[in-house]
Amino acid sequence: MKKKHLKCVAGITCFILAGAWVFQIKSGTDPAAKPGMASGGNPAVGSRRDSRSRAGLKQKSTHFDNEPPSVTRALELPARDVDEKGLEASALGPVIPASTSHLSLTDDDILIRGGVLSSASKPSAVGDRGKGPRSIKSEDWKGAANLLVNALRSGDRFEVNRDQLMEFLRGKDLLGWPESYRNWIGDELMTALRQDMPETAFADLKTIAVDSNAPAAMRDYSVQHISHLMTSGVIGKDGADYIWQTLEKNDPQTLSTALISLHRLSEQVPDLVSAKDVQAAAERLKESQDERTRITAGSILKK
Repeated sequence: MKKKHLKCVAGITCFILAGAWVFQIKSGTDPAAKPGMASGGNPAVGSRRDSRSRAGLKQKSTHFDNEPPSVTRALELPARDVDEKGLEASALGPVIPASTSHLSLTDDDILIRGGVLSSASKPSAVGDRGKGPRSIKSEDWKGAANLLVNALRSGDRFEVNRDQLMEFLRGKDLLGWPESYRNWIGDELMTALRQDMPETAFADLKTIAVDSNAPAAMRDYSVQHISHLMTSGVIGKDGADYIWQTLEKNDPQTLSTALISLHRLSEQVPDLVSAKDVQAAAERLKESQDERTRITAGSILKK
């Protein structure tokens, strides 16, 4: 009896378990399956997918772990020293509007501020001759010949020290300038001599032309500038007579310049210099031993 009863209980239990198992299969769950594995699927495939996912996450995690962390950093700029003297000068000095500063500053002002030209070397204003003649020594122009030349070219804005001028032109003193600057400065000084001191220019130029100790270029230039005095009306026939006398001396340093000067004067002031006389002189000098004179004479005769 007891055995029979036990068999009935076991049979009912098996029936219930079988029904539960069928129900779980239909609903897609498997109580025997491991967590994370789909029931009724391929366990190997699920395992591989899990493995790939974990491997992928691991690789990504490793990739980001190796990269340096992104840290926000402030931009570092070098700090410049403060020019306290400049600030003081700016505070004390006059303020010049940007729109007008380029109009109020001259070239000389800029050169002085930059330390190229000393304030003592700035040419005086137009008509300002109260301070007397200016020095033309190299040291007073800091060796900048162009500054001296520009001041000389400013005409009546610059009054030359006559004694220094004559010493330089006659070769007695270079006044500190290199000899290579002599011709450039000397030509400008003679121009200043003609323009600023016309009443004495002719006499001064003659003393240079006849001075055998004067530099050859200065003697040559002096003849040219005497002819300029004639074309500007400062001197007349006495200038022409002097150039003819210079030509007759056959001095190779002044011969060619005297001939070409007479030729130009015959074109510009024909009443003072005869073109016929210049042609005769060129004919006589076309075989001169001086090469420059031969070339000059040949050029005149071709015209």
